[in-house]
Amino acid sequence: MKSFQFPLERVLDLRRKQAQIEELKLETILQECLRIRRESERIAEQARAAAKQVLEKLVLEPIELESLYHFRGWTQTQMLILENQLREAEGRAAQQRLILNDARRNIRLIEKLRERRLSEWDAAFQKDLEEQASESHLSRWNRERNFAAKKSA
Repeated sequence: MKSFQFPLERVLDLRRKQAQIEELKLETILQECLRIRRESERIAEQARAAAKQVLEKLVLEPIELESLYHFRGWTQTQMLILENQLREAEGRAAQQRLILNDARRNIRLIEKLRERRLSEWDAAFQKDLEEQASESHLSRWNRERNFAAKKSA
């Protein structure tokens, strides 16, 4: 009997490669989310440090208060921009997770089909082995019987 060959093996390999590509896309989006969060934390820390620096002074110049006011406005604008970017990136990440789950589901379907076909092939192989063993046993039994008949004749 010939060895097991799954006709969709190349399709399975292609699906696996596609899933790897989708995983890389998700990883890229997640890295972007992380970069946005870090940038947001950095700006928030700058805002806290600037406010602390100005408020720790005993004497404040009006220009310092005005600069702090403008800097706070800039940081709030930047934080809103980053929040929007993060929300958008998280939405893309959620969408990419769905795509990746579909890709993995397709792989599992083909793998289950492969397992089923392998099981069927194995059952046919075992049946073929049993038939060959039976034929071999009957052939040996007939030879021994014929040999015994010739010996007694």
